[in-house]
Amino acid sequence: MLKRDIISRVMNLYLHFPFCQQKCFYCDFVSLGHQEHLIGEYCDALSKEIVIYGEKFGKLKLETIYLGGGTPSLVETANLEKVFTALHQNFQITPQTEITIEANPDSVSKTKLQAYLKMGINRLSMGVQAWQNDLLKLIGRTYQIEVLLQAYQWAREVGFTNINLDLIFALPTQTKAQWQESLTQVIALKPEHIACYSLEWDNNSIFAHQLRRGKMRTAPDTLDRQMYHLACKQLAQAGYEQYEISNFAKAGFACKHNADFWAGKDYLGLGVAAASKIGNRVFENQKNLKLYCSQLNIGKLSITQTETLNAEEELTNRIALALRTNAGVPQKLLKKEKLEKLVAQKLLKKETDFVVLTSKGRDLLNQITLELLG
Repeated sequence: MLKRDIISRVMNLYLHFPFCQQKCFYCDFVSLGHQEHLIGEYCDALSKEIVIYGEKFGKLKLETIYLGGGTPSLVETANLEKVFTALHQNFQITPQTEITIEANPDSVSKTKLQAYLKMGINRLSMGVQAWQNDLLKLIGRTYQIEVLLQAYQWAREVGFTNINLDLIFALPTQTKAQWQESLTQVIALKPEHIACYSLEWDNNSIFAHQLRRGKMRTAPDTLDRQMYHLACKQLAQAGYEQYEISNFAKAGFACKHNADFWAGKDYLGLGVAAASKIGNRVFENQKNLKLYCSQLNIGKLSITQTETLNAEEELTNRIALALRTNAGVPQKLLKKEKLEKLVAQKLLKKETDFVVLTSKGRDLLNQITLELLG
């Protein structure tokens, strides 16, 4: 196990809640549908994991806390309060700590949202995904857009001032006009942050299985890129700064948790299947919920995979992550010949001591990354 003297005194914390009312058809994350009866047992185990790390590392200061999933908002308030009690007893949480919770519109209430603020949660991230009810049904979402509007109104009424809304483009059957409507309507709500993701056909998702059986078709690459460029244009016109490939924010509202991840900072992941990176060590928790809980119940961490990165692997990870951001990559980390070639191709551009993707380069991120690291 890692020693205290190699642990950063400031940490980013991720808490995984794997429960969902229903697994979305595009989702490949470790999540469980219709298993709400296990939430109490799981939160007990998660609290025990928090205590173990508190004892091992001392009361580390948390710069960010991110409750992801799954659907964290499916967890009853009493169970979340139990987890937060453990956090406050074992870590340093300040008024400046960014605390985000992911929420589905149909699993929040005004009372729940008020409880989140009381717990110190100060950032809300809700999945809109699409504005059309037929598309929401097609991708396995369990609500209609009217429910999202009500949840968003409640969030504003109780006092949330930092809200992210997620959108997905290149969905099956989705037209450019539908994507235009989704963007226009979400921008009209004036959230502080908007994330726009191209649909990923992950290997174990329901959509991926349907694709392999010929029951689903991917959107043409040209349409995918048209939708992406439309998002970049409309969001810029509405005053959102693009600070990463898929993320756009009003001034001062970039997600600190994600920004620290892309900057290569340390993070501790707790909960089933959660991953961590501390220094050059990366490790991952047990993916089986029952095994995860049983090990924590006897006072043992549930780590199943560990790896120590060498200097080259660390550099590779740093470049691959930083390249996604508007901050870019320090030029000194890159091989000059490859850098100059990509600059000449107008895929990268130099900005002082850093290099960043051009608009053209954003469409070819994977190829550029391979070229730089090959």
